[in-house]
Amino acid sequence: MKVALIRKEYTLSWGGAESYVVHLSRCLAERGHTVHVFANTWDLPSDPRITFHRVPMLAFYSPLKNLTFAFATKRLLKKEQFDIVNGFSQAYPQDIYRMGDGLHRHLLKVKSPGALSKFLEHLNPRHRSILFIEKQIFKPKNHYYIIANSTLCMHQAIDYYGVPEKKIVLIYNGVDHQRFSPTARETYRADVRRKLSIGDDQVIILYVSRNYKRKGLHVLIQGLSLVNNRPDGLKVVVVGRENPLPYQRLAVQYGVGDNLLFVGEERILEKYYGASDFLVLPTLYDPFSNVCLEALACGLPVITTRSNGAAEIINDGKNGCIIEDPRNPAELAQKLALLLTREVREAMGQHAARSARHFTTEENARRTLALYEKVFERKKILAHSHHNGIIIHDTYRPLLIQNGLADFNALMYYRHGEVIKQSHAERSTIKLMLTGKHGAVGAYLKRYQSSGFKTVIRSFASCSLPRTALDEWNAILAFHRLGIPTMIPLAVGVQKRSGLKKESFLLTREIEGTERLDHYLLRHFLPPLTDDQRREKRRLFKALALLVQQMHHSGCNHRDLYLCHVLVKKDTSLNWHIYLADLHRVDQRRHVRLRWKVKDLAALNYSADICSVTRTDRLRFLKHYYGEQKLTAHLKAVTKKVISKTDKIRSHDLRMQRKASHH
Repeated sequence: MKVALIRKEYTLSWGGAESYVVHLSRCLAERGHTVHVFANTWDLPSDPRITFHRVPMLAFYSPLKNLTFAFATKRLLKKEQFDIVNGFSQAYPQDIYRMGDGLHRHLLKVKSPGALSKFLEHLNPRHRSILFIEKQIFKPKNHYYIIANSTLCMHQAIDYYGVPEKKIVLIYNGVDHQRFSPTARETYRADVRRKLSIGDDQVIILYVSRNYKRKGLHVLIQGLSLVNNRPDGLKVVVVGRENPLPYQRLAVQYGVGDNLLFVGEERILEKYYGASDFLVLPTLYDPFSNVCLEALACGLPVITTRSNGAAEIINDGKNGCIIEDPRNPAELAQKLALLLTREVREAMGQHAARSARHFTTEENARRTLALYEKVFERKKILAHSHHNGIIIHDTYRPLLIQNGLADFNALMYYRHGEVIKQSHAERSTIKLMLTGKHGAVGAYLKRYQSSGFKTVIRSFASCSLPRTALDEWNAILAFHRLGIPTMIPLAVGVQKRSGLKKESFLLTREIEGTERLDHYLLRHFLPPLTDDQRREKRRLFKALALLVQQMHHSGCNHRDLYLCHVLVKKDTSLNWHIYLADLHRVDQRRHVRLRWKVKDLAALNYSADICSVTRTDRLRFLKHYYGEQKLTAHLKAVTKKVISKTDKIRSHDLRMQRKASHH
C-alpha cells in the first residue's frame, strides 16, 4: 500500500506522539509498503525507504501555524493518490486519525477550572484555531475511522463529537522490549547514579515530561512535602527541557529543594529508568503517556492519575498506583509513602515488567495494518472513473464491458430484465443479471427521465432542485464513506436532451440474501410472540435506531425512510446487517435539523402500522435513537412531533389513494 503519514515534527527527540510516527513509518517500510511522511521539520538521517514532503507553515504566529499546516497539507495531498492517509497532527480530511494528542477541547476544560479562565482561554486565537481544525477532523465526512490509544480517548470522542463507537478503534501503544526491559537496571543503574552522585541505597523518583505544568510537577513537589519520614538522600530526578527555575523556587518554598535534581532533556531514557526506583506522573490530562509504559517495561512501578489513558494498564496496588484527583497533593503523598517502602516497590516492579509484556510495537503495527486493510477495501468501493461518457466502478468495469453495458445508450435503453417498479414515465427500476467468469451478479437499473418544464415547476413547488440518478450515486458514495451500509454503485450516467429534459440511469449491485424489513416483520413477528422472538425484535429495532442515529449525526436525512427501503440480513452468527436503500431523495447537510429527523422517524412510524409494531416497540426505538434510558420530557416532546407528522403522512396517503381510485 501507498501510505501517507502526517505529523508536524518527525523526530525521536520530542514526545511520544512524534516517536510513534517514526517507529510506525519504519515498521511499514520494513514490511514493503510505500511510505510518505508529510511534516514541517525532521531531524533524522534520510531513509531511502521513506519519502518526505515538507509542509510549509507560518510559525511566527501560533494560530496561523496550525491553520497553515492544515491547509498546506490538504493541498499537498491532492497532488498524489494514496491508499491510506493516516494523520497524527491536526489536519483534514484523513482516512484515519490517531488521537495521540488527545482532545484539545477536553484539555481546555480541565486546564482552567474557573468559568472566567475557561472563557478567556476560548477567546485565545491559538485555541480557537486548534478547536476549529479539531472540529473539522471529527466531522463524519473527514475520516473513515478514529484510532484511540485508550478508552479514555474513545469515550471523549463519543462524548464531545458524537463519533459512533463502531468508527473508533482502540489500539494501545506498544513498546520496544529490546530497548526497554528490566535489564536496564543492570546496564545503567550504577553508572548513572555515580554521575549524579547518588548512592545505590538512595531512593530515586523519576519524573519525565516536556510540559511541567500540565504533567503536574508542582503537584509532585507539594505531595512530596507532605510525606513524613522521607528517606535520607531521596531524589526526584526531573528529565525534561523546560525552565527549572520556577519549580526550584517552589521546591524551596515547600522545603524539598534539596530533593529535586533537574538533568535536562535526555534521548536515551532507558538510562534513567534503569537508575530509578519508580516513576511519578501526576498529569492533568494525557491520552496515553508512553513514559508510563516504558517505565513498566523496565520494571518500574508507576504512579499516575486517572486522567492518563495509561492508567488503564495499571492495576492499582499491583504494578503501580492511580490518583483519582490530579490536583490533590495529599492523595499523591499517600501513594508516595507506600512506594517508599523497598519491599512494596520491588514486588510492584516485578508485576510491572510482566504487565507490559503484551504491549509490543509489533502488535500495535499489526492492528494498525489490519485497520489500513479495512479502510483500503472500503475505499475500493468508492473507486470509479469515466468511461464512454459515463462513470463506472473500477472493479466492475470488465464485467459491464463483457455484458455490453459500458455506455450510456446501452443502459438507458436496456430492454430486458424484470420490471420491479414503474413510476409513470419518469422513473423505472429493472432487475437484471450480469454474467461473468465468476458467475452471475444481480443488479438493479434505475432510470430517470425528467419531463422538462413540468419537472422544474414541480421541483420549485416542493422547494427542491430536479433530481437525477447522479444525486443518488453521490448519496451512495457518501453513505459508504460514512460507514452506513447501502448498495454498491456500479455505473451512472446523465445526458441532457432538448430543452430542460434530462435522462439518467443508476446501476447498483444487488445485496444478496437481504429482505425488506416490512416483509421480515410480517413473517417473523406476528403475535403471539415467544420470548426468543421478543428479544430478537428488540435487538433488531435497537440496531436500526443506532443506524438512523448515525445517519442523522453524519449530516444526512433520507426523506423516504419507510420500512420497505430498509433491507435486513442475518449472518451465521445471528448478527444483524441492516442496509438503507432507495437514496434518490437523500439530503446531505452540515447539520440535520429536527424537522428532517422527525420526517424520517415519522416515515418509519407510519410504515410500521401494518407490521405488528407495538407502542412499546416504538418508544423503545426512540429511546435507543436518542440514547436515553427513560421517557424524559425531551423524548415526550419529540414523540408528539413524530406522531403529528405520522398523521400528516397518513392523511396525505389517503388523499392520494382516493384520487387514484377516482381516476
